[in-house]
Amino acid sequence: MKKLLTGIMLALALVATPAIITGCKAPQQVVAYKSLASLQVAVTQASNAFVAAVRAGKVPPEQVAKAIDASTKFNASYNAAIVIAKTSDTPAPQAVADAAAAFINLVALFTQP
Repeated sequence: MKKLLTGIMLALALVATPAIITGCKAPQQVVAYKSLASLQVAVTQASNAFVAAVRAGKVPPEQVAKAIDASTKFNASYNAAIVIAKTSDTPAPQAVADAAAAFINLVALFTQP
């Protein structure tokens, strides 16, 4: 069980890794970065609550696998959006918000009081 928790924490910690954001050139870039940052905070909070629920034994293993998959999808879309935001003044793509919502909704089933 400890090995499983370590794996979960490692996988979900990737979500919490802060992006190093420098060189905002346009107000739209600032908006993109701020929207991405707010998504990251929400996903990080959900991840922390989910890890606590896993530690407490409240989450079936198949749901852990689904959460890791959802986290991986969020990470991929988030990292791509950061690259786009560095080179463009377009706002955060809807796909990032959708991936964040999918992860948060999945783990919310196990993190509600």
